[in-house]
Amino acid sequence: MDDAGRLSPLVAARLGRDLFDLLCRMSLVGEGFVHRDISPANIMVRTARLPLDRQLAEGTFDLCLIDFGSSLALEPASAVAGTGGKASFTERYATLRRATVAYAPPEMLTDDIPDLRALRMSPAIDVYAAASTVYELIAGVAPYEAAPSTSGASGSRKRTRDIASPYRLKMDTRPDYPIGAHAPGCDLTQLLRREPDVALAAAEQAQQLGLEPDSEELRDALAFVDAQLFDVVMACLSSHQKDRPEPAAVEAALSAFCDHYAQNVGRSLRGEPLTPCPMDASGRAVRRALMVGATVVCGVVWAVVVVSAALLASGARVTATLGSLVWSGSLPGIIAALALALPGIAGVAAGALARDRRSGFLQGVLALSACEVPVLVVAACSVFSQRAVMGGLVAALVATYTLTWFLLAMGFAFELPVSAPRRTKAQMATPLAGGAAAARTFGGPVEVSSDSISTTKEA
Repeated sequence: MDDAGRLSPLVAARLGRDLFDLLCRMSLVGEGFVHRDISPANIMVRTARLPLDRQLAEGTFDLCLIDFGSSLALEPASAVAGTGGKASFTERYATLRRATVAYAPPEMLTDDIPDLRALRMSPAIDVYAAASTVYELIAGVAPYEAAPSTSGASGSRKRTRDIASPYRLKMDTRPDYPIGAHAPGCDLTQLLRREPDVALAAAEQAQQLGLEPDSEELRDALAFVDAQLFDVVMACLSSHQKDRPEPAAVEAALSAFCDHYAQNVGRSLRGEPLTPCPMDASGRAVRRALMVGATVVCGVVWAVVVVSAALLASGARVTATLGSLVWSGSLPGIIAALALALPGIAGVAAGALARDRRSGFLQGVLALSACEVPVLVVAACSVFSQRAVMGGLVAALVATYTLTWFLLAMGFAFELPVSAPRRTKAQMATPLAGGAAAARTFGGPVEVSSDSISTTKEA
């Protein structure tokens, strides 16, 4: 944590991802299960398998929820709609016992609204409370708590536990947009010493653009990427249940934020659109299913082409002339199969080893072409006794190259941002040749409020 009690946004996102994964698994218990009192005090990190420092280094956390005094096993929809005059098991034995005010949604803080029973039997309760917890990890304070002051004076907002109606506060006002660890005025050099994963991503991108590790451009780029996380959290803090996303959608968005963090730091520095973190679990699943299906089809067609061409060429009489070297004989089928398969295998392997999809596409195509050219040269210097065999091999070479290129391009295309924010030109870093500090695009530090952050994001 920094001096204000804020975690690295990347660590907070990883904790939030694993927390919302717990919420997704709770939906598998019977008709569903709701904790209804999620707060930092009721979340523990188990260390029986891995110590905490190892979990932090690996970026995954073994979380568990405790204190189920307010929890509720959900009933079928028919039971919620009407009970025929009889009190349900939930009403008799699982009534609300407590909810931590700072993290609870409005419907848990009053007994005086319609359809209260139905509202309190919803996973949206846990979505709000879990997001409030992630908010505190990011900002150092809960969404409706007063921000700490360096002078010791209280902040501009009263604490929820000190006001007469926390319900009215949460219904009538929106929480402040969180101010994360990479906010203007932070000592980025000191901060990155506490954030090894972020420092690694930032240092790599800054070196490529010739930025100093404490430059304003780098800090602004990190803050711009962090805003994706803040937007996900704020979407969960709606006062109305119907406006809150499903736990699976939040988990998918947080997973995307963590997976693309380093890549998005580079995109932010270059002024490119960020890879988005859509809260659409179904859309993400569809895209993944389409990519897997297309990959399978390409793989099957590629294998059929390789095997068929190898069988066609097996035993064919060929004479190969390379300068003064001349070879004549029957072509083994395994040699033909390797000549057709190796370029594609090399291309896919090079793409898989890359850091991101863009690099994977470029490295894959380069490896594919580098292996394909020698095969084409040898084929051009060979004379087959049957012209049909030569034509078939050339067609097979073209087909395997095209299929592999399409597979690499498809993997890159599925990761392209469809609609994502980009930093404005005034915020973009200026690339330099060498390691000197980048030229400043603005004179000095700028005071940034929540309103101005929203305006910048919209721009």
